[in-house]
Parts: sequence; structure tokens; C-alpha cells
Amino acid sequence: MRGGGTTGCLFSLLLIGAFAYAAYQLVPIYWHNQGFKDDVDGLVRRVSVRQINEEKLITEILDFAGRHEIPLKKDNIRITKLSDRIRVEVQYDREFKSPVYSKVFHFQWTVESFLGAL
Repeated sequence: MRGGGTTGCLFSLLLIGAFAYAAYQLVPIYWHNQGFKDDVDGLVRRVSVRQINEEKLITEILDFAGRHEIPLKKDNIRITKLSDRIRVEVQYDREFKSPVYSKVFHFQWTVESFLGAL
């Protein structure tokens, strides 16, 4: 036996480790974004039934952001009340850093619901 397969095995393990590390870092970024969006969507749907002022709505959205470890500022939230609905637009950036690569992910989404009473 020459032992020539050791290098290939180590390279494969290193590659698998790099992918696992990237997934470990990236999946929570998207997971927190989706959970945050779902929470805001539920909040906006509840708000559409009961009236709430914009400042209280922004405060609750910022609270959700904190729970999901999202770096959101008041300036990144835009609330628009139309005659028959309410729209909340959110945008923020999350940074991914690794020893060899870094990237800023920009998240921007809108949730809206019709205004009315049950």
C-alpha cells in the first residue's frame, strides 16, 4: 500500500467542512429573515382589524427584529396607509463574514393587509 488516497480524503473532508461552516453561518441569516417576515405579516394582519398608531406598530416591528437578531433601524421601516389597506415595507442588510469571504445580504420585502373590522 502506498497511502495515496490520504490526500484525496483530507481534501474531501476539508471541502465538506467548508460547506458545513458556510451553511452554519448562512442558514440562520435566511431563517431569521423568514421568521421576522412571518411575525410582521401576522402583526399587520392583526393591525388591520384593530386600529393602532404607527409609532406603536414601528415599536412592535423593532421588537420582532431584536428577537430575530436583525439589525433594523426605524429608518428602514416605511408604513403606508391607503384607503382600504396598510402596507409595511422593510429593508435591511446582514453581513456574512468568514475568514476567506464576506458578503452583505440585502433583504427587502413588503407585507400588506386590508383594513376593516370583523
